[in-house]
Amino acid sequence: MRRAYAAIAGIAIVAGLTLGAAAPVFAQDATVDPSIGDSLKGKKVLVSPYWLDAFGTANSSWITRLLQPYGIQVDAVNPNGTASKQQDQLSTAIANHTYDVIVWQPVDSQTAPANIKKIQDAKIPQVVQFAAPGVGGLNYAVASVDWRKSFAPPGADAAKFVLAHKELGPVKVAWMGPYPSVQICDDRFNGFMDGVKSVAPDAQVVFQGGATNQEQARSKMTDFITRQVDFNVVAGCGATEANGAFAAVNAAGLGGAKDKVPEHVYMVGEADPTGLQALWKQDSAVMRAYLFGPKSAAESDVKMILGQLTGKTAYNEAVNNPIDVTWLTPDCDTSRATALDQFKGVEGFSVPACTFKYAGKD
Repeated sequence: MRRAYAAIAGIAIVAGLTLGAAAPVFAQDATVDPSIGDSLKGKKVLVSPYWLDAFGTANSSWITRLLQPYGIQVDAVNPNGTASKQQDQLSTAIANHTYDVIVWQPVDSQTAPANIKKIQDAKIPQVVQFAAPGVGGLNYAVASVDWRKSFAPPGADAAKFVLAHKELGPVKVAWMGPYPSVQICDDRFNGFMDGVKSVAPDAQVVFQGGATNQEQARSKMTDFITRQVDFNVVAGCGATEANGAFAAVNAAGLGGAKDKVPEHVYMVGEADPTGLQALWKQDSAVMRAYLFGPKSAAESDVKMILGQLTGKTAYNEAVNNPIDVTWLTPDCDTSRATALDQFKGVEGFSVPACTFKYAGKD
């Protein structure tokens, strides 16, 4: 994945964060392998995500808590989406052999093969998060996601809604991505449009913007709206882009819904607190929010980490643990439990309460 983008109040975004003192593991959440015992006590794991946003922080928290019973220390560092910062972090770890395993999500996909090889040359086990397996012809452990396939269902749902409401006109999509774009967001956009066009082959993309932060996303979407180009579907790569675009749509009076039936546009975003609040709000046109579960991803990572530390898998062995994306709907009664489980015990992340009983069909 490129990131899970949300900026959450109360979550520390810092250059280096030791998560060894994170919230304790809940007994029901930690499945401990008794055969390992305390043989891994004192081992150290470096986690370098894309950045420590809501997902990165939650995922690092879960990795920390799931490894705590084994006496393994986890250090999470924050590249903050900057390739040069991550390069420095990796280079230092490689040179000093400080860590027994490096878990990292490439900020720069172009230099990823070279860094994978550098870590392998140092014979340090690694888990590459959310990348494709076999990049550069190399063997390594990876937690992979098929983002194109994952983003097709909400695209199809959006197109079906618009076609069922003739007053909205033909399907016209406005998309907000990052700037500069990254492969994962390109995959998400293409997947979303695959879904749209599977239902409405003549659908048009009338706007495809890029932003470096949420305010810029809002500003660019506002500029687009003032051009008075018709659109009836709005989606974004992640929370930063989607929430910025939604703010502009709402300010223009186009983001409303009556009894959770969008009146002007159908909106698709991410399941951060802001996105969830809108998803479960009766008069909001946000109808889908993707949840890339930080707990599920951490469980996949930890399985590979333990396999490497116990010698069951080699540092240069190909291992692929695919991870799925969950799409949450306005049916808060059922989807909220999923969000609560994935962010359980993560400091600073608040899952909004249900505010109405959804009577629609999804």
